[in-house]
Amino acid sequence: MDEKKFAWFLLSLDRFQKRLAEFMLGRYLEFDFSGDREDDRLAVTLAFSEAGITVEAFVRLDLERDMGAWPAGVHIPYRRHAEGLDLDEALAFVEARVGELCQRYDDAARLGLVPR
Repeated sequence: MDEKKFAWFLLSLDRFQKRLAEFMLGRYLEFDFSGDREDDRLAVTLAFSEAGITVEAFVRLDLERDMGAWPAGVHIPYRRHAEGLDLDEALAFVEARVGELCQRYDDAARLGLVPR
């Protein structure tokens, strides 16, 4: 795999994460942006094989207390999966998932988050 292309891919993932963070800061009063693995933000896993890249994008909510319509506990309200992608396709997949999440107001409303 081309090292420059892979570095560009990782920088793009960082840009998408920042875009999602900016979206949430602009729309809702509370959101946890800690760097913790138990974080509530969009997580993306990548697995590389000879068959191509497998990508999974998901949101994991680990609520210590009831929030809106969600009871306390671990929830995965959003999960998308794709297999056999090349690097450009994997990047496009992640970008599309970030865009999709920025359009999903129903989950945020069910958590009791209100637009500013």
